[in-house]
Order: sequence, then C-alpha cells, then structure tokens
Amino acid sequence: MIKIETVLDILKKDSLFREIIDQGHYHYNYCDVVFDTICYDSRKAKEKSLFFVKGAAFKKEFLLSAISQGLDWYVAEKDYEVGIPAIIVSDIKKAMSLIAMEFYGNPQKKLKLLAFTGTKGKTTAAYFAYNILSQGHRPAMLSTMNTTLDGKTFFKSALTTPESIDLFDMMNQAVQNDRTHLIMEVSSQAYLVKRVYGLTFDVGVFLNISPDHIGPIEHPSFEDYFYHKRLLMENSRAVIINSDMDHFSVLKEQVENQDHDFYGSQSSNQIENSKAFSFSASGKLAGDYDIQLIGHFNQENAVAAGLACLRLGASLEDIKKGIAATRVPGRMEVLTQKNGAKIFIDYATMGTVSKNSSMS
Repeated sequence: MIKIETVLDILKKDSLFREIIDQGHYHYNYCDVVFDTICYDSRKAKEKSLFFVKGAAFKKEFLLSAISQGLDWYVAEKDYEVGIPAIIVSDIKKAMSLIAMEFYGNPQKKLKLLAFTGTKGKTTAAYFAYNILSQGHRPAMLSTMNTTLDGKTFFKSALTTPESIDLFDMMNQAVQNDRTHLIMEVSSQAYLVKRVYGLTFDVGVFLNISPDHIGPIEHPSFEDYFYHKRLLMENSRAVIINSDMDHFSVLKEQVENQDHDFYGSQSSNQIENSKAFSFSASGKLAGDYDIQLIGHFNQENAVAAGLACLRLGASLEDIKKGIAATRVPGRMEVLTQKNGAKIFIDYATMGTVSKNSSMS
C-alpha cells in the first residue's frame, strides 16, 4: 500500500514530477488516494492499482482495457486523455523504480547486495557466490539460469535483470523468507532501461568485456555498451575488477577512490598452479582450491566471487567449500567415475578429462 502523497514526494525529490492532469485540470498536490498494488502489465491492473505506462510498443488500447478492469490512476510521460487522472513524469522508468522501492518497503536496505556484470561469466560467478555465502549465511539469487528467493525453490528467470517492480517484489520476498544476502546478475540493459535506478550495491563485480549486444534494439555502439556496464561500478560501495580485461586502465582510474580489489596478472590476487580441477590463489584468497568447473575463466570467476564474498562476511573456509561445491546446470557439469575419470557435460558437448590433467 502506498499513499499518493508519498508517490508525489518521491517523484518531486528526484525532479521527476511534472503535474497531475485530471479531466483537463492541472494539480501539483493531491491527497486521500491510496494504491493497493502497482503494475506495468495492463492485464494485472484493477481498482486501486497504480499503473505505469512504459515501452515503445505501448498502445492506448492497453490503457483502456485496464480502465475497463477498474483502473482509476496511471503514471506516464504524457496525458493519454482517457478520462482518469494521470501522474505525468519526465522519466517513467526512473519513476517506476523509485516508487517500487518504497511500495515494497525498501527491501534493499535489509539485504547485503552483490551484483555481477560482464559479457561472459555472470551466471557462473553468481553460482560460486551463492554456494560460498550458503556456507554461513542465507542468500537469495537472481540468475539467468535459476532464481531462488528462499534457498529451496528454484525457477527460471525471464530476464537477466528483472523489471524494477518485479525486482523489488522479489527482494521483498527474499526478506520475508529471512534471506540475508541477494546475489544478482546486472546486465548493461538493466542500466540502459533503468531497471536498477536508485539502487546501490554493497559489492559490484566486473568480470570482462567484449563487443556484444550492439544493434538497433540494444546498444548503438561498443562505447555505449561499455559505459552502461561501468555504471555498476558507480553504483556500488565496493568493487571487484578483472585486471586482465580489455580497457582495464579506464576502470582502474574510475574506481581509484572507491574500496576495490583487482584480480589477475596486474594484481596481488592471482591464480597459480592452475589444473583442470584445482588451483592455488595468492593475495587475499591465498590457498589451494578444488573446483568442479573446468577452464581458467571459471577459476577467474571463482576468484572474483571469492573476493566479493570476503567483503560480505564469508570466511576463507566458506570460500573454499563454496567453490568446491559449485556446479551450474548445463554448464560443464561434472560426473566422476569410479576410476577417478571425470565426464563433463556442457549443453550438447560431451567429453572426458583425466582427473590429474593440467590445463594449457
């Protein structure tokens, strides 16, 4: 439940509010209206809903359909002149995110938030973090492959990063389920379309960057893609960055005044003695590690997750146990045979690797 006075205060504070238009009359203030639900899907709109008009493909017919279901208020960037009051804002996506935070009780303040971004490896790194934090805490996870809000039930996500209303709804469910941490993948699209607007992460991790998601319906250029990826650094209290990624020098300069850890060859946090199913680490994670996921890049993902979780209350023992326990559905799943040989399954590709084989 949220009062209209609260909605307007939030919008005005962020300079998003323009006016309320009701039957051709303009208002700056309003009172005595309470919203029981918020939504952006016209099929879910009803009496006492606050409906957000978003998306380039939105049609006036959707709004009229919602009104036929009892809708009596909406938020939009223009007046659709449909006979009910409209709260006019300068940016609908920003408005939706900020109001969703408040509507769901600001759940972001009740969880430790860990976010991963990168062209590749977000899901694997999230799974490493989930298994690490599960050793001594109660994490929830929003992942491309699987989402869990209670540590027991897993379901597939529709988007890498959910729409803001869905995101804060899920955060609230995690809080209600007594979760202590939330791990999530944050795509460049999440910043491009403001799904995480106003959200500050406790730790943000940048795994890597390569040209991707560039086109007419995504990013117009690599510069735009890279910029939106870097926004996670700007919106995190502490950051973890791969020193071997392309354009690392830019990130190094960007975060020099933030709490940060680097990993890779240009840092003290390095991978050593890398083998198929084990590696050693130096620096803050100094020690020997067993790992089920083959590939040097997965060892890098494990180190990134370990450094992030260290900042969120995990011990080195938690990190070792969590990395050793991690397997990702369909991503290099490992089956160990009686003779010690390991079979790994990666989608449609299957192969075997000797237990003691070294990695090139």
